[in-house]
Order: sequence, then C-alpha cells, then structure tokens
Amino acid sequence: MLSDDLGDKLGSWTEISGLTATKPEGSNFRTTKATRKLKADDKNVTKQKKMRDRSELVPYTFAGKKLSIREIQVSMDEEVGYKVWHAGEAFCEYLEGGKLDLVDKTILELGAGTGIVGIVASLMGADVTLTDLKEVLWNLEENVRRNTEGCRHTPKVQELTWGRGLDRFSDMSYDFIIGTDIIYFEELHRDLIFTIKHLCRPHTRVLLCHYPRWPSRDKRFLELLQKDFVIVDQCKFLTARLFEAKRISKR
Repeated sequence: MLSDDLGDKLGSWTEISGLTATKPEGSNFRTTKATRKLKADDKNVTKQKKMRDRSELVPYTFAGKKLSIREIQVSMDEEVGYKVWHAGEAFCEYLEGGKLDLVDKTILELGAGTGIVGIVASLMGADVTLTDLKEVLWNLEENVRRNTEGCRHTPKVQELTWGRGLDRFSDMSYDFIIGTDIIYFEELHRDLIFTIKHLCRPHTRVLLCHYPRWPSRDKRFLELLQKDFVIVDQCKFLTARLFEAKRISKR
C-alpha cells in the first residue's frame, strides 16, 4: 500500500507529466460485487413473481388433514421442484399407510421440491429437515409454513446442493433419508449417492420413490447405489416404485 507522502508525490508527478493515473481496479471490487448481488436479487424477485403468476394452491388430503400446496405448472424440461408429481402422491400414501413408525424419528428429505412428502411425515410426528436448491426454497418454505402448524416437531427448511457443504449436516444422525423423483438427472447420480453415503449412519434407512420414466437409467442408478448399499425392500404402486436401502457395513 502507498504511504500518504508517496501517494501525494505520485499525484503531483502525474499532474506535471500530463499522464493520467489509473485507479486500481481493486478499489471498485466491493462495489461491483454488491451491485452484482443486487442485480441477482432483483432477478430472483422478478422470477418469483412470474412463478407466482403461474401458480395455484392445489388441495390434497393426507394424514387426516387437508393440505394446500402451491404448485407451478412446469414441464420436465423446466425446474421440476415446483410441482407434485405422481411419485410424491404415492410416497405420501405409503407414509400415511402406517408401515413406518415416524413419531419422533429424524428425517432428512433430499430434493424436497414442494415439500408435500416431508409435510406429511411431519404431520405424522417426525422431526423433518427438508432440503433443496436455493431457487425453490421460497415456495418450499411457504408450503411448509402453511401446512404444518401445530406439528409435534417444527420442520426445518435448508439449502442443500448434493455433494457440497455436507459438513453442515455431519453432526446430525438421521433415522431416515428420503427422496422423491430425484434420480431422473443421470449426471447428478454420483453427487446424490455421495451425499447419501456421507449423511448415513449404520441405522439410517434410505427410502427413495420414483416414477419409472427411463428403466435403463433407473437400473444404472441402482447398480451404482448397490456398490455401497443393499436394497432391503421394494414396493410397486400404480404410478411409482419405492425401494428401501441400507448402507453395507464395512468391516
């Protein structure tokens, strides 16, 4: 850094010589970064407004309660976390069927989307943490808040990108890790499995439900998963399939 005296001399020299002193780029760095953040925030607000304009509150009934889930009509080529897909409804029916004792169980949901599955688990007494990418959290948080008042445990919503920042969750011990329709992007399979492995404990049960859109792709995911996990149960529904896996004990 220049001393005040040297800075004054440099300023005088540039005036005498007729040269123009260049202002260091670093002095504008914080301003530029803040401006970019403001622009990004404005863009997100505009996007959310457009999403709201395309959305509707869709009624569902699960676990003896009428739910109101904000959905945005999208195609598979768009951001899919704004819609309740068939597998989501099938998973909710499975949970309310009572095959799992969820009271006071800790659950981590990956790719929660609209949050309907985690909401139903919360209504059934579980302590649920719902996670997804940052861009869908606004809708996820609203749906959770609207439908879980008075639950035994207040559900939590957190940002989670598969394969990144997992140490934030390392101190937690989950009874279940669940996900619905989260295996359709094959390029994310390794990050997803890495995330599940990192957050699993010996007692953790992994429940994944999906609509079988691409059987060959689903098969490749299961083959990859079974390098570290064993499939202990499977259920077939009219519009979805659910399987339970447990991590293979390394001795």
